[in-house]
Amino acid sequence: MINENLYKAVETGKAEEVAKALTEEKINAATYFGAKSILLATEQGNREILEMLLKNGEKIPRESFWRRTAFLAIRTAKNAGNTEILELLLEYGAGEDKKRLDRALAPDNETQISPSNAKIIYEDGIFIPEKCSKDNTFIQCAKEGKIKKIKSLLEEGGVSGKAFVAAIDAALEKGKQKTASFLLEYGNDSKSEIYVDYLKAMFLKSAYAGDSEKVKLYLEKLIENAVGVLTDESGKSTLEIALENPADIIKILSNYGFHENALHYAYRCLSNF
Repeated sequence: MINENLYKAVETGKAEEVAKALTEEKINAATYFGAKSILLATEQGNREILEMLLKNGEKIPRESFWRRTAFLAIRTAKNAGNTEILELLLEYGAGEDKKRLDRALAPDNETQISPSNAKIIYEDGIFIPEKCSKDNTFIQCAKEGKIKKIKSLLEEGGVSGKAFVAAIDAALEKGKQKTASFLLEYGNDSKSEIYVDYLKAMFLKSAYAGDSEKVKLYLEKLIENAVGVLTDESGKSTLEIALENPADIIKILSNYGFHENALHYAYRCLSNF
């Protein structure tokens, strides 16, 4: 059945198993096991796996994708008090149907709740948590390569660390290399622990997805964060120099606490270079 193997992978709670299943088939949340996969990841509160599923289904029409799933997923996250999961669901379009969104967010003893009480606003075609408006604007600017606006938002403050690194990823996906480089340099200069944590998360995500270009980029930034920019007279990049001494890379990544499986996926990606 459609997405049955994917559901079994989600049951394990292991991102690498889900990534492997998603190379064999795409998720369709309008199907039985597709819907169960979304709901299970929501119940588990597993943000990494849930985001992998939602991102994999981005190109499926929203009505088709959420037909079986949106109401129950939102209700599950809301009842669990898991705002991070709720925000992720809304970010990927679970709140597009306004009436269902109101019902899903309603207290158990009510049939409806007003958008103002739910602190939900309409932006870019979907309903999102009000407090996430600035984060979403920041990410959208990264997608469009609006560096001037990005600088302005950073100067104003209030952009979350999660949105900051999501913006880097969004810029790369849209081919906005200059924007991604600006954000990476800005984040590196800030010496933010949040930046490093999410940089690690993006490295893992890219490795499991088999995205060689991103593995290369994030690995280089992790090396530079740990030991600084490597230089020699040949003009090679930090990563090119590091790859000449694989043992050094293993040592650096081990200090970051990466599991052996993550390193295996990463090196498989790097073998393409």
